Amino acid sequence: MLQQQLSSNQQQLLLLESRFFETTWCAAKDDSNQQRLLEHQKNQDQTIIDLIQLHDSNEYEDKNLEDRLTVQRQQVISRKNLSPS
Repeated sequence: MLQQQLSSNQQQLLLLESRFFETTWCAAKDDSNQQRLLEHQKNQDQTIIDLIQLHDSNEYEDKNLEDRLTVQRQQVISRKNLSPS
């Protein structure tokens, strides 16, 4: 009913204003979504780094355990060879 009372120029202006606000709102929403996406990617990157560090740490611990077991085996073999049968 309001649009019927407006002149053609006023109707065009109203349409342009509504498009402008819609475009502005969409752009702001896109910026917000991009910010959230960047934050999510940053968090994912940190999680991947943490997992790699954990994996490396576990490999290092496994290697240390393996080395200790090898030394223990050698000690047992040495003692066995030294003890009289």
